[in-house]
This record gives sequence, structure tokens and C-alpha cells, in this order.
Amino acid sequence: MMAIHVQDRQQARVCSYQTWDITSPVLVTVMADRCYPHTGWFIQSDEPHCRKEYNYQFNIQNSNYVEWHERETRGNVVKERLSLVYVARAYLTAVAVTEKRNLVWDLRSLLARDPKGRLTAGIYFPLKLKEQQFTMFFDSNNGKQRKKLKFDTFLELQKIPDEVVDEVEQCNDQLRLRDGELLSILKKLASIMADQDYMTELLEVNNMIVQLSAGN
Repeated sequence: MMAIHVQDRQQARVCSYQTWDITSPVLVTVMADRCYPHTGWFIQSDEPHCRKEYNYQFNIQNSNYVEWHERETRGNVVKERLSLVYVARAYLTAVAVTEKRNLVWDLRSLLARDPKGRLTAGIYFPLKLKEQQFTMFFDSNNGKQRKKLKFDTFLELQKIPDEVVDEVEQCNDQLRLRDGELLSILKKLASIMADQDYMTELLEVNNMIVQLSAGN
């Protein structure tokens, strides 16, 4: 996220956040009095299985921080999260912050979005030592498809069922990848996930980062 401080009688920030899986940055106006043109709650994504809403506002106790409220609704279950974004120092770079953390992270995804930020196709998966699988979603002639597939299915390309190959190719096209690129990525991921020593070390490093950052 990048925050721009607006000099005025009323303290304000214009926040722009863009991650590697979002095609267009989202601009959010954060006003100290939470009045117009304060953005308030907005829909970040609205899928049949999950709706995400965000809200950014100044922290009342310390205006050096902007609160990031996230509300996730899955059916009748609503989860809310609160994070603090420090905005009093100059922006570094996405590489200096986001990408370094993404080198070690226990949730991976490769996603495509439309110009409004809505998910259209992709894959995502948690890093696990057992029951290793990923979710793939895409649009087909029969509507939106969402499949759970095991990584070990992709260890040997010649043994992958034709139906699965066809679905991967459809997702590949909607991710705007080169022909066969997604299938190649999945084979490499399957090999990596099968390396138990590497996966154990990766998850241990991620756990240490989580513990070190707790309370910060």
C-alpha cells in the first residue's frame, strides 16, 4: 500500500494498494473526521462463495496509523480482521516490503481479475506437509467452475487425465499465460510440494516470522 498525505485543515490520506494479483490499484480516501470524501466501507471482491469488504480509517489514538478493517462473509459465517498500517514514514517499495514477505508465506495464489478487481480465474493453495491440493477456478460453457485437485496428479504429465488437462488449459487461457504454461507451473509446484525437507524448512521459517511479528 502507498499512502499520500494531503495537506489541508483536515488531516487526510489517499491510499493506493496494489498487490501482485490485482490488475488495477484501488484508491481509498481516508479522512480524519470520516466525513466526505471519506471512502468508508467498500466491496473488495464479491464471489458466490465469499464476499470481502474493506474499510480504512485513522486510528483515534495515533494518527500515524491507518486501521484496515476487513469483513469476510462465507454463507452465514462472518469473520472480521483488523490490521494497522503505519503511514508516517516514506513509502519504500513493493519489493522492499511485500515481495520479501511473499518469499516465505503459507498461502500461494496465481489469480486474474477484471478491471474492477473481481476474480475471474486462477489457482490458490495453502502450504501443507500432508493432503496437498489446490483450488482452480475459471469460467466454462457451463458457468464458473471451481475444482480441488491434488498436486501429486501433476508429478507425471503423461498420466494426467485428459479432462483435467482440458480444464487446466481453460484456466491457462483466462490467466493470459502462454500455451501450456500453467500445466508446467503445476508440475514444478508438485515437485516442490513433494520435497518434504524443503517444505518443513519453509513452514518453520514462516512460523518464526509470524511469531516475531506478533504484537508489532
